[in-house]
Amino acid sequence: MPKIKLLTGENQREFVLARDREGEYLDACPEFLRNWSTLAIETGMRRKELQSLEWSDVHFEPIGNARCGYVHVRGTKSKYSKRNIPLTATAQMVLLRQRQISKCEYVFTLDTDATKAASVSAMNHCHERVRDVLGFPREFVLHSLRHTFGTRLGENRIDVFAIQRLMGHSSITVSQRYVHPSPEIMENAILAQERASQEFSENRAALPTNFPTVEAASGERIQ
Repeated sequence: MPKIKLLTGENQREFVLARDREGEYLDACPEFLRNWSTLAIETGMRRKELQSLEWSDVHFEPIGNARCGYVHVRGTKSKYSKRNIPLTATAQMVLLRQRQISKCEYVFTLDTDATKAASVSAMNHCHERVRDVLGFPREFVLHSLRHTFGTRLGENRIDVFAIQRLMGHSSITVSQRYVHPSPEIMENAILAQERASQEFSENRAALPTNFPTVEAASGERIQ
């Protein structure tokens, strides 16, 4: 069998949590998993990034001209994974709920001990139990929530470079699989090019054509 090497920084997960089943899944989760999963859907953070997220990385107040607070991801996979992710209203509500639970520097803690960081393994096992009870396919793993975030960005026609930065991909090649330009988008791109060319031509035609003549050093008149 041929060996196929995956792109660095991303596992191939094709399952996307449909919006009309998202509530069903979250309602079936115990609170500690529901908060974790909701933040994963809202931010696209990796499991290790959620596990290591500290309260010092959470900023509820916007900075400068920004309109949203943000979480700072320190980077657990590569230098590209270090980034700031704006917080939606839903993400902020989740973090405020977690603030009432956590008794340590970590945002997500053990269900049995709020003074210690959450266990990714425990989250995985709990997710699998919920998934199986609801009858979701086995390909719906915890990482699928990150893939769902990226897919929704692509569906909303977010620029591929913005997707790369938000998800902390090491290569734009990884981000491109979330972007699927429709015929309408490609047609609009060509029409935008055409309008820009027409405006340039019109502006050029409006320039004066009777430039003043200048006498060269040799006495020859040039225009």
